[in-house]
Amino acid sequence: MNVFLLAGLIVRGVHYYNSPQRAAAELSTIKDQLTELLQDIKNKVSSLTEERDQLNPGLNETAEELNKCQNKTCPAGWKKFSYSFYFFSTEFGSWTKGRDDCRKRGADLVVITSAEEQGPLVTM
Repeated sequence: MNVFLLAGLIVRGVHYYNSPQRAAAELSTIKDQLTELLQDIKNKVSSLTEERDQLNPGLNETAEELNKCQNKTCPAGWKKFSYSFYFFSTEFGSWTKGRDDCRKRGADLVVITSAEEQGPLVTM
């Protein structure tokens, strides 16, 4: 019986001795994987930052070009406000006559409900 008891203690001792070593090895592997993953993420962030920095000047140039194009397409006698063009007629008449005149010009009558939009238009 002493032999079995001794054998059991030896097996148990080896198990407890190896268990922390296995756990340490697994933790080391996980740490290495996380370190590699973190480096990959840092590289991707750096790459995306460079790409954004390269694209931003082009975006600004495109926005300026769009603004120039919109200014160029404003028909003679019309006024530009924000992204819309307005024609102020000096003729008097009915709503229907005004709407017909607008439609001949490729436009339509507008009802302005916003003080933001109305303010600058009144001064034009």
